[in-house]
Amino acid sequence: MVKSRLWLIGLGLVALVLLLSFPQLRLRWERQQVVWLLAADWAPVHAALTPPLCPAPRTVPYLEFFSRTSTAFPQDWVWLTHWGRVLWLNGDCRAAQRLWQIAAEHGYAFAWIELMVTGADVTWPAEVAPDLAKYAAWKGARAKKAELPLAAAWWYKRAWEVNPNSTSAQQYIAFLADQEAKLAVWDQTALRTDPAEADHWLALAKSAELRRQWGVAAVAYEECAARISTPYACWIGAGGAWQRLKAWERAENAYRAAVQARPDLTEPWLNLGHLFRAQKRWDEAQEAYFKAQSLKPGEFLAPYFLGITAYEKGDDASAESYLEQALALKPEYPSTGYYLAQVTYRQGRVEEAERWLSQAVSWNAVQKPYGWALQLGDWRLQLGRCASAREAYDLAREWGLKAETYAARLETWNQQCAPQP
Repeated sequence: MVKSRLWLIGLGLVALVLLLSFPQLRLRWERQQVVWLLAADWAPVHAALTPPLCPAPRTVPYLEFFSRTSTAFPQDWVWLTHWGRVLWLNGDCRAAQRLWQIAAEHGYAFAWIELMVTGADVTWPAEVAPDLAKYAAWKGARAKKAELPLAAAWWYKRAWEVNPNSTSAQQYIAFLADQEAKLAVWDQTALRTDPAEADHWLALAKSAELRRQWGVAAVAYEECAARISTPYACWIGAGGAWQRLKAWERAENAYRAAVQARPDLTEPWLNLGHLFRAQKRWDEAQEAYFKAQSLKPGEFLAPYFLGITAYEKGDDASAESYLEQALALKPEYPSTGYYLAQVTYRQGRVEEAERWLSQAVSWNAVQKPYGWALQLGDWRLQLGRCASAREAYDLAREWGLKAETYAARLETWNQQCAPQP
């Protein structure tokens, strides 16, 4: 008897609980249905590669439900984020971003993504900024691959705004043509990064480079190298800046530090070769180029610069041999043909030199080197080829040769080639 009464009491309590909680259960079920429907409408906002624009005001079917239940889920930041999505779809974008900011500041990390994707101008916490920037950069890479340059620029700019550092700045700057805009990005990156970090000094170095302040750039690059675990690029930058100042020893030290950082790369050895060539240290230049060649035997740059070094040194036989190697590795490279022309001409092989220079001019028609065409005309005139000499002079004029120089050459041509009365 007692057990029966207890069972009835228990059953009554269950029924009472169900009766009292039914409205809440129904509300939660209704809420879940709305969330499912909202997810389908919101997905295109994240899927789009183009920057999201605030839609025109319209009435979305969930707005009434959210308005009606605004107090039903207090301090539910997930629900607040959903409500923000509804407001965005309804065209009330500022209100949406305000709700997302509240949810984000109360610990719901996903709300930060909504703020970033929709272009909100807020202060980004250090703990979420790197991941948000990576997401924006990923969108930028996808837009770039899809050949949407304006969209890619927007996403890369967004990555830089959220987490300004040298990587995000370089990705964004790649889409900027205006020099002042590039300067502004580097200057802002320097201002917004910690001076104790390498990114700050790299930004200062890039800004100084654009302003051609080589001393500032060199020192900033060295500070960058001292603060980063992978200092190779900073040492390369420092070497280039010191070289422009003709601070030869400091430039050499920087390039040798780059070699130590990345002994597998040819770039620092090639740069050392250029540095020694600038000082007429021919043997050391050739040693550096040989080292670069040993690292990448199939690359044309090392034999090409070995050829130029030998030419500058006066070793025409070696120069010709190296330049022919370079031409075999990269056929129709204009400068290789040009230097082969100079080497053979200096040896008195004028006809062969004319052929090389004629090829070099034809290979370099896009750059329009009028000096090459002028020299070609002179050599043809030397060989007595009046018609082709005049063609070369005319080409040089078409490509930008000064009128007075052209007139002087025509006078010489007339004296040699025009019919005598």
